Amino acid sequence: MLSYSVYKILHLIGIIGVFTGLGALIMHACHGGKKGVKGTKMVKWTIYGSLGIVLVAGFGLMARLNMMGTGWPLWIYLKVVIWMGLGGAVALIGKKSQWAAGLFYAVIAIGGLAAWVANYKPL
Repeated sequence: MLSYSVYKILHLIGIIGVFTGLGALIMHACHGGKKGVKGTKMVKWTIYGSLGIVLVAGFGLMARLNMMGTGWPLWIYLKVVIWMGLGGAVALIGKKSQWAAGLFYAVIAIGGLAAWVANYKPL
């Protein structure tokens, strides 16, 4: 089992990958979002791979905090829903490129919500 610090760093690396990829995908959509443009598949794989890292590292953090054997607090479920929503944003960006500018700001707000939930654990 890795240390708490290693899981935390992996979690942050995953978060950076998700938001970097979403930003790139949104900018691609803002510029027309043509299918088959070189690099878009790589960006999507980066987002989904980074979401996987966030998930695995998040569960690693929970294990290091001895939270796996007990019922999870509601804020954990909220975080899972937020990350699933960001994963779903990939499809939304691809289907509704006209929403790209608004999604750009929505992704930032959702990221802020995730940070708030992680820091304040409101539920």
